[in-house]
Amino acid sequence: MRGVFSGLSRRLAEVLFSTNRLCLLSHSFSTRRLAQEEVKKARIPMANRDYCVDSLIPLNECRRENYYLPWKCEHERHAYELCQYKLYKLRTQK
Repeated sequence: MRGVFSGLSRRLAEVLFSTNRLCLLSHSFSTRRLAQEEVKKARIPMANRDYCVDSLIPLNECRRENYYLPWKCEHERHAYELCQYKLYKLRTQK
């Protein structure tokens, strides 16, 4: 599992796993975590292997199936962007 979160900074890791923020995480993010093998099989670049990688894999699969048409995969794209936004808000929280 360590390789999946290799892109996280030390500060973000402290925020994500601190005990006083667990209630925020339990409601904000998906509970499904991926194994490193799944991420490698999906060919996700190292730069995108963050906490939202479990939303990125279905988005990329949908994009490939629909030839990257912009009006397709709106639900998957929204889920990924929402996860990224929540991660940003969590990072910038003081």
